[in-house]
Amino acid sequence: SLPLSNSQFQAASLETDHSLEHLEPLKKAASQGSELTTSQIAQLLGVSTSFVTKNPVSFDYEGFRFIRSGRSGRQISWKVEYL
Repeated sequence: SLPLSNSQFQAASLETDHSLEHLEPLKKAASQGSELTTSQIAQLLGVSTSFVTKNPVSFDYEGFRFIRSGRSGRQISWKVEYL
């Protein structure tokens, strides 16, 4: 992705009242009861996978709660709930 200039960045951060688009997949997972893998969550939240996996049971972030629910192949899968 292209680096944003300061003015573009400020404009983007002002639009937080509009639904945060990067959180749409999380809202969808929460409403459908589907699960996401560690790497999907890390990508959506813009954090490292170790930030996600260091949580033994659950963690809250950006208004969502992520609950460890088993494994999906080599990855941990997580349920998503609204807080």
